[in-house]
Amino acid sequence: MRKKVFIVEDETLLLDFISDFIESHPDFEIAGACSDGQEAVTQCFEANPDLVILDLHLPGLNGVEVLKSLRKRMPQVKVLVFSSTYNERLLRQVIEAGADGFIDKVAGLKEFNKAMEIILEGGKYFSESVLTQKTQDEELTDADLEILEQISNPIS
Repeated sequence: MRKKVFIVEDETLLLDFISDFIESHPDFEIAGACSDGQEAVTQCFEANPDLVILDLHLPGLNGVEVLKSLRKRMPQVKVLVFSSTYNERLLRQVIEAGADGFIDKVAGLKEFNKAMEIILEGGKYFSESVLTQKTQDEELTDADLEILEQISNPIS
């Protein structure tokens, strides 16, 4: 059975590219797509996807708020955050809001596919570049190091 993926991305080229990739994948199908954060919450609830690919910088409602709404209304849905801009504060917000993963938009298709598969199998996936950014932003506490260790060793 193919897993249903919903895409929330405001850049048309990326939205089309991700849609084409998912449609060509034998294990995935498109459940829906939109470019607005507020629409995403409503449409995801109606589409009931297995996985949401979520940009953070959206019109209407930002990605962190979308993620929080999805967790309240659809706690079972998996969410992979997909963004090119991030920092320690934003990464912390995303993790606290319940993201299952975070991948940099410059990641290749192989990493993108790997992240989706790991997350759909119940694991967590965070791009190495995202974790590296976290470590460059500030000195890490023991709790931060523990979290990074857990998320950098995906469960498969």
